[in-house]
Amino acid sequence: KPDLILHAGDFNTGPLESNAFYALPDIIALNDLKIDALTLGNHDFDVPKSVFLWQKKKIQFPILGGNILNEKHQPACLPYIIKIVKGLKIAIIGVSTLETMVNSLYGDSYGYTWSDPVDFIKKTLQEIQHKSDIRILLSHLGQYEKTSKFFGDFHLMDYLEEGDIHVILGGHTRKALDKPLLIKNTFIGHAGASNEYL
Repeated sequence: KPDLILHAGDFNTGPLESNAFYALPDIIALNDLKIDALTLGNHDFDVPKSVFLWQKKKIQFPILGGNILNEKHQPACLPYIIKIVKGLKIAIIGVSTLETMVNSLYGDSYGYTWSDPVDFIKKTLQEIQHKSDIRILLSHLGQYEKTSKFFGDFHLMDYLEEGDIHVILGGHTRKALDKPLLIKNTFIGHAGASNEYL
């Protein structure tokens, strides 16, 4: 097993068997892989809330997405976890796209809201910076060009200082990068789509 296996979101929707069985085949496979964390994507809200809660009971790994707030304006998912890997304290932060409210089938019916990703990440960094050696952002913001009206990982980098985040593993825009980009000493990778990449 690699030191970390991370999922950048959208375990729902895709192949016919996933859609027909509410992603249960995907959840079983991800449980068997013993992944370390998953951040929620907009398409993870393509199922009714009752199904989403059923899926959460089946999932055996941490679900991240600290900028997703419930009806009480509290995080609906974990904002981050810290894992010890080879003696290093690795913080894994999960963030989800604001597009979920308009770019998912049921997201606007959950009673959840999505807070500003920059505010969430900056607040979380203040909390974890001194208790972590390495910080990984598991991002479902997408890798949009800087000229895009949509806010993604490249835009986020304008708000971060060098050393804030060491690695960004992204999802949402479905591009697979053969090798990571390096911006402000942050490695940025993207996981592709449709369970075709690991």
